[in-house]
Amino acid sequence: MATGAATATLRWVLQLHRDVPRAAKFYSEGLDFSVNVCTLRWAELQSGPLKLALMHTNDSFSAHVKVIGHMHSRTNTVGIHLI
Repeated sequence: MATGAATATLRWVLQLHRDVPRAAKFYSEGLDFSVNVCTLRWAELQSGPLKLALMHTNDSFSAHVKVIGHMHSRTNTVGIHLI
């Protein structure tokens, strides 16, 4: 990386899922995330500085394509919406 180049880090991500406990189990057992909270409609997990929120949806299309994230750099905060 060049000297003085800005870096950005993904801090949190929100994902929509039809089965929140199943998704939380995947992230905790398969990807070694720590589970802070898990209910039928909401879960909060963490891996290092990355925080992952899982929210229930009945919309099967949205459950597969919508991710909302937030990036921080030393000088800027940027919201990211991937659809």
